[in-house]
Amino acid sequence: MVAPGAVAAREAQGARDQARGSYPIIAAIRIDRDDVFDLDNPDERHLPYIWANRLHIETREQIIRRELLFDVGDRADPDVLYESERKLRALAFLHDNSRIETMPRNDGRVDVVVHTRDIWTTKPVASINRSGNDTTGRFSFVEENLLGFGKRLGVSLKKELDRKSGGIEYSDPRLLGSRWTLGAFYFERC
Repeated sequence: MVAPGAVAAREAQGARDQARGSYPIIAAIRIDRDDVFDLDNPDERHLPYIWANRLHIETREQIIRRELLFDVGDRADPDVLYESERKLRALAFLHDNSRIETMPRNDGRVDVVVHTRDIWTTKPVASINRSGNDTTGRFSFVEENLLGFGKRLGVSLKKELDRKSGGIEYSDPRLLGSRWTLGAFYFERC
């Protein structure tokens, strides 16, 4: 005898499989990358924002594509598209307004458009303190999207009254394009 819950689960799975078979085929995938500041917005069309956009290196298309859970020829399953959107939003160097949309074609297939917008990922920090003849300070610099490849590089230097210290860190969340993560750092006190 089969439990009623198991029968209902099998029927629900069968209905989901049948629905997935009716989703249109993906004909093309287009990546629409936007820079940090939207220069079409009058509030952001000022010289500092223009310079920042020119200095900023946009996230490379291949970095965005590697996060997608679908490819040309797959069915445009809304669950898979949503999960890909969620993965893009989780990246520290993309704005959380990333979205994926489908555009119907005349042949019954769809084009998928992936919209992303970078965020500012360069984070410098500097501080100097002076008390009498003693000077202390700290400098650090972190780039969360090194050259648009989604890798992190950080450098820090610190001078205290009795010692100096410094370090460097590197992180690659997709070592050589794989699912492996590399994190390395070196820190020294003098």
